[in-house]
Amino acid sequence: MEYFASNDFLLQFISICIVLSLHLVKAPQPNVPIVARLDINLEPADIGKLYMLNLGVDSDDEELMGMVQANDFKAWQYPDGELAEGKLKMWQVTKDKIKRQLGRIFHVAVVEVVYQGHNDHALCFPLVILPEVFEIVKQDKKNVIKMSIAQTETKLPNTPYSGLEYVFEKILLTFCSYLFSRFINTHIRGDKMNQLLLRTIMTKDEKEVAKAACNPDPSDNYTVKLMKAKMKREVQYGGKQPETYRIGNM
Repeated sequence: MEYFASNDFLLQFISICIVLSLHLVKAPQPNVPIVARLDINLEPADIGKLYMLNLGVDSDDEELMGMVQANDFKAWQYPDGELAEGKLKMWQVTKDKIKRQLGRIFHVAVVEVVYQGHNDHALCFPLVILPEVFEIVKQDKKNVIKMSIAQTETKLPNTPYSGLEYVFEKILLTFCSYLFSRFINTHIRGDKMNQLLLRTIMTKDEKEVAKAACNPDPSDNYTVKLMKAKMKREVQYGGKQPETYRIGNM
């Protein structure tokens, strides 16, 4: 999780999703604490291995390369400051430090990266949302995203769900988890050489979650539910795209 939190590209995209989901362009509130939660899990780097695992072709003892994937993303504001003391202190210290250094107030979020729903072991860190993030969101023209792994440039499509693996456009997303998981997950999936250091051998528990996510039967497991929902959003798993609408004058 530490490698995820130290990647500038991923951090900028978290910032974009925070700005979009909380409508910060229209209603900036730099003095209000923000908390963003990113649920992650490990799933087979080879999609074929995932289905083989589900069919029982691969044994539980076989080493299976996994990759980090984002299952869900949410963000909240706390105008009354009613959040956990540790998070509130992290937010306040970071905000005050940035104000002293740069002479102005920035939006600051406390981001928690949660692995398999284990809140007690979540990685928390402060994230300063920089002005360039707001400029990206406010642009009227389509943005060009440079894919650092593929070394290519791709323009955004007209809808955020028809090609979120590659693009981002000035569109209000009903659920930023679609934007975040679809774009970031494909970015990580394309990292075949593990430049992001987000690949490792899967544990038995991680394999069980992946197998359960492929099973059509309902599950009470929190991570399995999130992974099932993520798979329904992603085209490589046969997922369908929801309808979207533009920001307009919002």
